[in-house]
Formats: sequence, structure tokens, C-alpha cells
Amino acid sequence: METITDINSENDLQTHIDTHDTAIINFHADWCPPCITMELFFEELADDPEFQTPILRVDTEKQPDIVDSYNVRSNPTTIFMKNGTEHRRETEMLDKKEIKTIINSL
Repeated sequence: METITDINSENDLQTHIDTHDTAIINFHADWCPPCITMELFFEELADDPEFQTPILRVDTEKQPDIVDSYNVRSNPTTIFMKNGTEHRRETEMLDKKEIKTIINSL
């Protein structure tokens, strides 16, 4: 299963949220060093066959409407969704273990 998806519109994001029990929304920017590090963790998780949670990447530079809709004020921001509802928001860098722990707690 390909678990990392680049989001290009609010409709695209909503479709993914609506079709999965859990999801991670990763707000990032290419120039952000913590975002770059987290991207490596997300790629490792995506390669793990046991990790089935979709990772929805939103480039904050290219998707300002989504950034505004989700009231994102910093990079990185990671939102953990369950059943279409935001359950947790982190505005700092998370490592792979922290991401898995949060997902497992949902």
C-alpha cells in the first residue's frame, strides 16, 4: 500500500480523510530542516508493511487555502485524524517512534 500522498486540493484532502479510519496530515515546506528530517521518518514508515495509516503531505507554500482551513501557523505541523476528526496536533519535529505511538493510541 502506498501510504504517502501529496495533497493538491482541499477536496483531495477531504476524500482521503473520509475514506480512512485514521490519517496523518503532514504540513511541511521544502526549506524547513525539521520537515526534511521528518520526511525520512515518514518514508521509513511507508516502507513498513505493518504501517497502514495514510500520510497526507501538504506543502504549505503551494496549498495556502488548506493551511488556512486547518489553522496551521508553523512548519512542521502534524495532525492525527481519526474518523474524520482531528485528535492530536503537534507543531514540532516527531521521530518515527513518536509517530507510531500516537497512531497506536488513536
